[in-house]
Amino acid sequence: MIPAPFQPAARRLAPVLLLAAALLLAAGCARRSDERSGATAEREEIRGGRRILMKSSLSPRRVTLGDPSVWTLTADLPAGAVPGKLLRSPAAPELDLAAPKAPRIESARSSGTKGAADRAVYRWPYQVRGFGLGPIALPAVRLPVAYGTARDTLLFPADTLAVDSLTRAASGTVLPDRGPITPELRRVDYAVAAALLLLAIVAAILIARAIRRRRKPGEAPPVPAEPPDVLLRRAIATLRAEGEPMPRDAFYDRLSLAIRDYAAAATGITTRDRTTMEIVRDLRAGGSVAPDGVDALRRALSRADLAKFARRGGGWDEALDVLDTAERLPERLPARTPAAAESADAGSGGTPPGPPAARAGKG
Repeated sequence: MIPAPFQPAARRLAPVLLLAAALLLAAGCARRSDERSGATAEREEIRGGRRILMKSSLSPRRVTLGDPSVWTLTADLPAGAVPGKLLRSPAAPELDLAAPKAPRIESARSSGTKGAADRAVYRWPYQVRGFGLGPIALPAVRLPVAYGTARDTLLFPADTLAVDSLTRAASGTVLPDRGPITPELRRVDYAVAAALLLLAIVAAILIARAIRRRRKPGEAPPVPAEPPDVLLRRAIATLRAEGEPMPRDAFYDRLSLAIRDYAAAATGITTRDRTTMEIVRDLRAGGSVAPDGVDALRRALSRADLAKFARRGGGWDEALDVLDTAERLPERLPARTPAAAESADAGSGGTPPGPPAARAGKG
């Protein structure tokens, strides 16, 4: 019994209390229905006289962040139906799906009938992980079906995965700690790991090449060519020391080639494939060599050629006299400096001499 002084207030508060009780009851019912782990969404319809049953189930339906769940799509079709490949819409970014390779097929019989199986049940189990809190809508899935020549597309019922945070709400019982969550690696994780490994290998190869190049000793600077007069005097000194027992042809052939090589280096013209008169004519026509130098070259080549081809000469004493004449040739016909040779070639527009022929001409 409510005392008389409080009865008016109680009558005013009664509707409010009844509304609050109704809201609490509805919330409790919704929570219990939402937490069901084995609830299945179904769609049954008749198409063209055929009974179609489409199902979607989650086990469990409510999971902790990153925990796996099995999403099974079931199609109960007539035995003559031929299903095609599932058509799935893009999944939410916080949802990880692993599709099955092939459906599981079972034969069934309609309820209330006897005899052979007249239906086929197809099941597609998906592996699902949720990485976002709250309800996550699963993607829409359609199934194309063929009944002989007829075609149809069936839609599975929509479904939702509920994801909780890492910490569960306080309850009356204390659950044991399950330890850290170790989600499985996805294909994108393997791709990123392979790319990082490839970059590491390429970087190691480049570093090894750089170290090898740094340790490699530097190339020695090119040795400058010896001046033509040094080469001529060296050849004359060799002939002076070794020429007495040599055959006449071999001795004067080596001397003539040494003089011609010096003349080619000193004047810039080819000499081995020309006669003495051709060399003298070209030098006099060019005008780049002094007449005294041209005469000195003519005398040196003529004496060597006469001794070689005309069989003239007084033995070793005559050979020494020819060597002395050739050794004095750089005094009358000095060799060109590299700078002067480059400027002369650039002004004349000539090309460097080609490979000479190994013969000497007559004087």
